[in-house]
Amino acid sequence: MACRVWRVACRGLRHAIGHRRYAICTLILVACSSSRQSGASLAIYASLPLSGPEAARAQALVNGIQLKLAEHDQAACGGRFGLRFVPLDNTTNGEWDATLETAAANKAANDPNAAAFVGSFEPAPLQLSLPILNRVNPLLVVTPMNTYTGLSRRGLQAADPAQYYFPAEWRIARLGPTDDQIGESAARWASRSAARTVFVLYDEYDSDLQAPDVARAFEHAATGLGLIVVGSLPVNRFAAEYDSIMYQIQERAQTAGLARPDLLFYAGPTSDHLGRLFAAKKSWLGDNHETPIVIAPGFEAEAFVASAGDSVEGTIVISPDAPPTTWPPDGRRFAQAYSSAYGVAPTIAAAYGYDAADLIQTAINVVCASGGDPRDRDAVRQTALAARDFPGALGRWSLDNRGDLSSVEFEIYRVNQGMLEFLEKMRWGE
Repeated sequence: MACRVWRVACRGLRHAIGHRRYAICTLILVACSSSRQSGASLAIYASLPLSGPEAARAQALVNGIQLKLAEHDQAACGGRFGLRFVPLDNTTNGEWDATLETAAANKAANDPNAAAFVGSFEPAPLQLSLPILNRVNPLLVVTPMNTYTGLSRRGLQAADPAQYYFPAEWRIARLGPTDDQIGESAARWASRSAARTVFVLYDEYDSDLQAPDVARAFEHAATGLGLIVVGSLPVNRFAAEYDSIMYQIQERAQTAGLARPDLLFYAGPTSDHLGRLFAAKKSWLGDNHETPIVIAPGFEAEAFVASAGDSVEGTIVISPDAPPTTWPPDGRRFAQAYSSAYGVAPTIAAAYGYDAADLIQTAINVVCASGGDPRDRDAVRQTALAARDFPGALGRWSLDNRGDLSSVEFEIYRVNQGMLEFLEKMRWGE
């Protein structure tokens, strides 16, 4: 009788996922039903690049998910349901494979016990998987590190975001920043510097669209903040030389009546070409005291410094990739648990994986606490998307009405003697 009363009292929590609100009900329901229903098991699927150049990042994310699930004995709803994690590799020969991505989505969509799907790092695989996952009985999809703006609103492609959600309007939960948040934050920093004129470069080979997406957001925000954008150019990471790029920058600056732009902004992932690009920049436009560079390398801030060499000295780096030593108390506790479990320090990918599993598991628990069935995909999805003030590993966060983070914190660094020197934090959304 008491359990029944508490189930009724917990009903109203379905769309409120804050920690304090669900904790009491969840604990009481644990006491009410501590034995797992025979054979009752829910599945969390993931389609990730588990081989190839992104394998280390994907494995860290998988480790974070597994660590969170292990904390609760791979169970939910007070032990009444088991939780199976099914990580699937969507790569062949180091590149994402459309056949594997489609197969993963079909496997999850056709599993009646599937509770959630963790999506890929790039937007292109999601063009295939999301319509499948949305077709009949939409699953909760969480993408921890996919930054492409067009997943939730107008991006670089005319069909964004509808192409991802055909045949019906839908939302996914995104736990990392978007490209427009990255670009806008970089422009805000540039506007607070001494620079008044800027030139934008971006990696043209970035097949996941994120580099041009960040560059576009920077240009738009910079113009709105009163900066003069002298020009914008794509950079071929496989080019034999970059003097031609620097010549074009200098030529456009002179056409605008300038000796050189005050600042260069570069958007793109870390690659071996950056050392050569920045060396050419130093020869043509001076070092970073004369013409500073601001770079947005995504989640690869430390890798950028390690790969680019001496020519990046003085470069300003903007990244969401904060080192574990700067994480809040909950993050440091997670880092300690991760290190104990895996023998290495966690990366930010591991923290995002941990939060993804926490969000999914919490949504399932809240549905149970409200008297619902966690196999009700719509209930689990709507509960997760209503997350507000969620106690994540890297701090509290909330999802907005598009499924994106309502506020994002970035770290601003300067490269000093081959190391990242912390300058300040910058928060988007405040």
